[in-house]
Order: sequence, then structure tokens, then C-alpha cells
Amino acid sequence: MKPQGGATPTTAASADGEEGVAEQVPADLIGARAEVRRLRDELRRLQAACDRRVDQLRSELDDERVVRRQLCADVERLKKIVATKLRRF
Repeated sequence: MKPQGGATPTTAASADGEEGVAEQVPADLIGARAEVRRLRDELRRLQAACDRRVDQLRSELDDERVVRRQLCADVERLKKIVATKLRRF
């Protein structure tokens, strides 16, 4: 049963008409707010961890790109050396 006039009764009638069932609306509301706060904190923590991981992966990708460019330059240099040596034979 919903309270009227802003008062929160300590007991309310159950579905079969019995008195004595304690309403826990305020406690439930406080608990729900605490749960929302906890979930928001967890979300922030996970977002921060995700951002750190994305930054780490971007850095690794940049490093791999540099290595790939260096390897491509080395391959081209070696191709020129091999082509020069083959012309001598």
C-alpha cells in the first residue's frame, strides 16, 4: 500500500489483507542509490582501464609500423645490392 501525504508507514497490508508486513521503501531506495553509485564507480574504473589498454595498443601499433618501414627499407636496399651483384656475373 502506498503512503499518502508523504508519510512512510512502518507496516502495510499484504496482498491477502494481513497487517504487519514492513515496507522498506526508504532502505530499498538507499540501497538502490548505493548500487547505482557502485556501478558508476565500476564503469569509470573499467573505462579508465579500457582507455589505458587502447593507448597501449596504439603505442604498440606505432612501434610495429616503424619496424615495418625499417624492414621495407632494408629489403629495398638488399634488392639493390643483389641486383648490382647479379649484373656483375
